[in-house]
Amino acid sequence: MSDLYGDDILLWSKQQAELLRRMAAGERVDDQVDWPNVIEEIESVGRAELRAVRSALRIAMQHKLYLLTWPNDPAVHHWVVEVTDQLADAHEDFRESMRKEIDLASLYRRARLSAEAHMIALSDQCPWSLDELLAEGEAVMAAEKSGAYHPTAAAAAIVTAKKPGPRQRAETGPNPEAQAAMPAWLKRAMRGRGPPGG
Repeated sequence: MSDLYGDDILLWSKQQAELLRRMAAGERVDDQVDWPNVIEEIESVGRAELRAVRSALRIAMQHKLYLLTWPNDPAVHHWVVEVTDQLADAHEDFRESMRKEIDLASLYRRARLSAEAHMIALSDQCPWSLDELLAEGEAVMAAEKSGAYHPTAAAAAIVTAKKPGPRQRAETGPNPEAQAAMPAWLKRAMRGRGPPGG
């Protein structure tokens, strides 16, 4: 039985599911069930779901950092789509039991390191809470269901929430009025340095 698990997991899973159905119906076939691998597979389902939520949050944060850093870049619309898609997926797949398993600071650190490979130095502290990210994903899903969601409007909302970007500040100098109006989470996200070589 264990050989089949390694050789053809699809066939193994069908056979094990049938054995479990027969057991549930009262038939005594428990000695035929590949218990160690059945247990491992059941545990792996939860791990896979958790891994998917963590991955979606990390990718969304990475693209949020791109948007915050380069709000006028030609790739803005692509980044917005990544943020909204990933946060919608995270919201949809998130279960409250996952909360204690999600280390947002660690996910943010990985997103920041990926973003910094392409751009400026960013804050060590995650500027978003888990609830803020999940709420944003929920809003995207609600807008999509109502037909009100449009990527261009989403891009404009994200980009205009942060003006001017680091590239403009590096070129034109600090804008005290814009910095004063900057949301608190954005101030936490950035150190105010220009892009590499700027």
